[in-house]
Amino acid sequence: MYKTRLHIFPLLQAACFISALILLDSNLLLSLLFLFASALFLNFSLHITIHHFVHFRLKAKTINTILEFVYTILLALPYSFYRMQHYNHHRYDNRIGDMTSTWEKKNDEITPKSFFNYSFFWFLNGSLKTALAIASRDGDINNKEKRKIRLQIFAILSVYGLLMWLNLWYGLAYLSLFYVGWSFISITNYGQHLPIKYDSTDAYSYPNKLYNGVFFNNGLHLEHHLEPHLDYPELKSKNDSKITWPHLLIAFFRKK
Repeated sequence: MYKTRLHIFPLLQAACFISALILLDSNLLLSLLFLFASALFLNFSLHITIHHFVHFRLKAKTINTILEFVYTILLALPYSFYRMQHYNHHRYDNRIGDMTSTWEKKNDEITPKSFFNYSFFWFLNGSLKTALAIASRDGDINNKEKRKIRLQIFAILSVYGLLMWLNLWYGLAYLSLFYVGWSFISITNYGQHLPIKYDSTDAYSYPNKLYNGVFFNNGLHLEHHLEPHLDYPELKSKNDSKITWPHLLIAFFRKK
């Protein structure tokens, strides 16, 4: 039942996206609002539901494979690529070497990445080839997962092609979902790993009980990094490295 409840966000994402397509011809403004909502739910789909699946897969291999492709379509990005990237994230804990790090090395100095560039030009950060090479070197991906990535890319292109064939605007809506949704994801990740002082903490947490009750303890990100083997209900706030706003908002204010 618990793992079923975790899927509220993918269901809301899909429902809002379908609603956006249905309303596209009759009410453009409402359609855009549903598309925006779908992108927002994509952020929670990844950070809560799909993130949970990376750490706690099901016992049934067939269902796992089906879910990987469902998640791929929802993300508009190969699930296996995200899985690889997340393993890399836990390996380096936002330090240099982390593909999603909020820090960068320039002229032998480690400096914070620009919030604007990190959040809205995320697609320019590295290449698939380089990411696969790093993950292969570190043992975070194998040839089986690389083959899955190719199949998942094919699945995404098939869905995109079908939407474009049905209606050009449907295809553009899916592309918009991909960009805006992953911008929300990048903003959230920046808030989870504020580049305040390098190597001072693995992550920052938002310990508000109401927020964490609604979002399955997603605010306890430091606690997750310290004990990634614990399921969401098992995480307990340590009151360390607290932030005063949720991760999706704190990045705009940069206040602890």
